[in-house]
Amino acid sequence: MDQTFPSASSEETSKIWVVKDANQNRTRVTLKSTGTSQKPAKILTVEKLDAHDIGENTEIPASHKFDPSQKIINTYLHKNTILREETERIDTRLNGLKSRLQQNGSELVTLELWDSRLGNRLHCETKEKLGVICLCEKK
Repeated sequence: MDQTFPSASSEETSKIWVVKDANQNRTRVTLKSTGTSQKPAKILTVEKLDAHDIGENTEIPASHKFDPSQKIINTYLHKNTILREETERIDTRLNGLKSRLQQNGSELVTLELWDSRLGNRLHCETKEKLGVICLCEKK
């Protein structure tokens, strides 16, 4: 499997970055898709993280919150180290099969595929010293 699975017709439903600035402060930047495929909308949120990954919302300009351009998103990522990047996609061609991808840089950490209609789920993650472990569920 590669990072474009399930297919090229996938729609990105959310993207989450955890970044660290020069002062070692960590921030979570979330971009969620809302609306319909005919009229998509995106909402950007920014949270400061504490040592336990509990976030506190950071106020951002209203022009940044709704349907931000890639240039605006980049202002929150620029000059920061990306610690984690998580992407969730929904595949429109495969009748609603969803995938969730978590990465540390270019290394794949977690891959999850699920079909809520059938109750099937495949969850794979990289475990230190153990390799890749996968769990299959069927309800």
